[in-house]
Amino acid sequence: MKPAIVDLAERIQTDIQARKLKPGDPYFTTSETARSFQVSGTTANRALQLLTQRRVLVRKQRAGTFIAEPGKKQSYGLKCVHLVVHQKFLEREGLLADGIVIGIQREMPDAELQFNFCLTREEEVYVQEIVNRALKSVSRSFALQRAPVRRTYRF
Repeated sequence: MKPAIVDLAERIQTDIQARKLKPGDPYFTTSETARSFQVSGTTANRALQLLTQRRVLVRKQRAGTFIAEPGKKQSYGLKCVHLVVHQKFLEREGLLADGIVIGIQREMPDAELQFNFCLTREEEVYVQEIVNRALKSVSRSFALQRAPVRRTYRF
């Protein structure tokens, strides 16, 4: 027996094909999907998320859910990802240990990865400099902290 989410995702794909929806066409909202397939909102949302991960659908905040272009990766609009890594983490785990770099490259192949290593400087000051550089950048940037810094920065 299939999990309810997988079963619903397959039913949604069948619905898309039966209605002959094309890339860019809108699809049901989460609540419309739940009502149409007589499932809970949580199940509908998770099935739509699964189909988004499989690149069948594209979900855009405040715009809706749409049929995805075949073979087209979703664009996050980011030009640069600043990856801040603490020296101790690097020594203990290695750069590729948790797959974060590979995952970023897979999901955002057009984004430039900039590695920033916390070595001897005051960690909070160093991370704040990286965040400030990302915020001032002409291109859209994102800073991912892989260092145990106590202070939280809001973007």
